[in-house]
Amino acid sequence: GVTMEVSIDPLDPIQRGLVCGAKVTKMMKKLEALELKVLHRAVRLLCCEEEDAPDWYKALKEEPETERKVSIRFSSHMKTLRECSILTTRSADFLLFCAGYFAVAKSSGGSRGIFSGRRLSRRCPVPPPVNLIDTRELIRKMLKHGAGKKSPRKYHVMVGDFRHWFHQIGAPDWMQRLFGIKHKGETYSWRSLPMGWSWSPYLAQACAWSFLTYREGRERALLDETMFKDERGMPRWVRTPQGGFVTVYYDNFIVVTPDADELAAWEERVQGNSERLDVVIKEGSLKTYTHLEVFEKGFEFLGVHFQAVGNFRDDGAASRAAQREGEASEAPFQERKRARREVEEQLRVWALKVSPVKREKWIEELGKVRPGTLRTAASWVGKGIFACLCSGDPLQRRSSGRGLIDAARMIGKTVKEKRWDQAAPEAVWAAAIDSAAPA
Repeated sequence: GVTMEVSIDPLDPIQRGLVCGAKVTKMMKKLEALELKVLHRAVRLLCCEEEDAPDWYKALKEEPETERKVSIRFSSHMKTLRECSILTTRSADFLLFCAGYFAVAKSSGGSRGIFSGRRLSRRCPVPPPVNLIDTRELIRKMLKHGAGKKSPRKYHVMVGDFRHWFHQIGAPDWMQRLFGIKHKGETYSWRSLPMGWSWSPYLAQACAWSFLTYREGRERALLDETMFKDERGMPRWVRTPQGGFVTVYYDNFIVVTPDADELAAWEERVQGNSERLDVVIKEGSLKTYTHLEVFEKGFEFLGVHFQAVGNFRDDGAASRAAQREGEASEAPFQERKRARREVEEQLRVWALKVSPVKREKWIEELGKVRPGTLRTAASWVGKGIFACLCSGDPLQRRSSGRGLIDAARMIGKTVKEKRWDQAAPEAVWAAAIDSAAPA
């Protein structure tokens, strides 16, 4: 199992008006009107009355468990949760299940409160799969949209982050009966979706997709709604009308599109839905990037920095950039232009700038892809994927695009010579990344 260090540091501040503020019922009615069955099936659980609750809830009513109590050392946390209206006072008869509580430290400081719902989760059925996109699939999607003859050469990105997303989603009264908290002789229930219950991620993911699909009047759909109309479950990603894609990771979302007008429409839709549905997006997290900004600066998503490799500038912008750098002659510019095009066409990669903190995580994740043969291993590194897994822009760190290609070939050759396919996968990827690191 996973071990976590319990924290008693103060909780991360939570805006009082944010808690249970999302208009989930309004989402549910729109999902029903649009016949988006996959999402409606999930969101309706947050809107139905007790008599319409699922059968597993009725089974829990027959055997309540209300003995568990919260440790006195979390008294300050209980006070904070009451003050921001996450906890509300309830009678002992109201509760059907009481759970413990703990908190874990956040990397940004403070603590995150967790409803200790393991025992409750065991008594509930396994929720439908959330189908999150994993890191390898996200990389493949970026590769597909980032380069290649058939891929758009100009594409744009929008990223966003819902503020305290689980707390924004209110639970109906019948569901709150399962989220009991006993502390110092008082009884409370958790009003929002608690982190620590097995069904919370599924419901939060459904609400995030519902927010992105929401539209009113004659507004057009900005993603392929048919993905939510069958019985396949929630998708990992959904196409946009102009050939891009959208994906959601609980409280984070990203839109990648080759069309600037579609990006503008997405930005307007997200801002409009935020107001119409009272959904709070973390301040400063909703960002859009044009194709030039993706090329020059890159963007962050899920803790990873993505930056395009290739000639994504129009000639005028590139010429002006060359002049600013003091390169009056067109010859150096044309040479760099050819080098970047060569990188784009031959390697077809994104530069994934991995910070030292993330390096070990990526080695572990990529290590799950065990190369079955020498050919497979050489293919992975031969395409230059690992040549771009380095800290810093490889086009700036190396003298030319040719140097990057040579690095990829060198790694492929080393894989064959050292027979890394027979070694532990973590060692394979660690050595490949180290070999690709710029001098």
